Amino acid sequence: MFGIAKRVVADEPNLHERAFAAGCTRLAVISLHRGAGARTVLERSATEFHRRGIAVGVTRAPRLPLEQLTPGGGVPIRLPEGTIVATTRDRDVADDALEPLGPAFGRTSLGELGLYRMRRTAAVRLYGPDDAATMREVLERLDEESGGLALVDGAWERRAFAAPAGAQAVVLVAGAGYSGRPERSAAALRYVVEILGLEQADAAVLSAWPDGPASGSVTAVNLLSGSSTVLDARGEELATRLGSLDGETLTVLLPDSLHDDLLGPLSRSRIRCTLVVRDPTRIRVAPIYYRAWCKGGGAIRVIEPMRVLAVATNPINGSGADADPERFRRLVSDTLPDLPIHDVVLEAERSGGRRLWSLLSKR
Repeated sequence: MFGIAKRVVADEPNLHERAFAAGCTRLAVISLHRGAGARTVLERSATEFHRRGIAVGVTRAPRLPLEQLTPGGGVPIRLPEGTIVATTRDRDVADDALEPLGPAFGRTSLGELGLYRMRRTAAVRLYGPDDAATMREVLERLDEESGGLALVDGAWERRAFAAPAGAQAVVLVAGAGYSGRPERSAAALRYVVEILGLEQADAAVLSAWPDGPASGSVTAVNLLSGSSTVLDARGEELATRLGSLDGETLTVLLPDSLHDDLLGPLSRSRIRCTLVVRDPTRIRVAPIYYRAWCKGGGAIRVIEPMRVLAVATNPINGSGADADPERFRRLVSDTLPDLPIHDVVLEAERSGGRRLWSLLSKR
């Protein structure tokens, strides 16, 4: 069920059709860099679902730094009448645009968080939950209130909002300038997809998980002998202590995230074991260390795998020449042959819409 959603045939179906057909009622849209175009994907999807009579709930995970997200800041998104939104109230929107659905049920760094229904089509600035636990609750409430599909978008650097505990699948959004030029951007996407598609740990590890990281401690488990060792260490010190254990049969349960300060020293050492984190959003390592670790025989597994539904491409390059939309989409498709690749603006044009990447993505 999880992992990478297999590609069907190029150009069919559209992204919104794929999301609906996949049976995902809570979908996260991850913007891999500033100006990637996640707002465009969210707006297009909400509009198309509305046109087809499918109710939609929408929210957003705030970008960093939060200081930039003061009321009146940020780029508004145009949402159709009837859309359910979870947000800190945008005071720039006329009072008749948002109908409150009950009292506020939480707070964010920017104020009280509530559910609203769009009384009419309007542009709103969405300021959703800024922590993963509240996001899970919000997505569940949006799912229930809309009775259709809950959509959330946010930035890669705060990807905990897309964790599988709340979202059932993710769509990645990247522009032609993601990594300097189109060819490098397509190659960089391969690493992100590989990380988010990490395999689930085996049954023995799943059963051992609650007794280790749940307590907040790193636990080294020998699956052959059944013994376990709690290690009160982090980073390079943890790597050194792991070196004194039997790496060939060792599985290391990490309660927090996996960072370079651990994987860097491990990839340079002789030890090769299996590292386990809760889900792929906890992997925060440089590609060079990840490649070295895997190539040397090490492994990384997750307790809760993610489902990558598709990639949405944006030909706009904020720091250079824009790419040809069709060529960039094909370039990414060739790089990721097993994953559906979409350009929501091209798809809208084919159905009679108008091009908007240049209007939204360069702001």
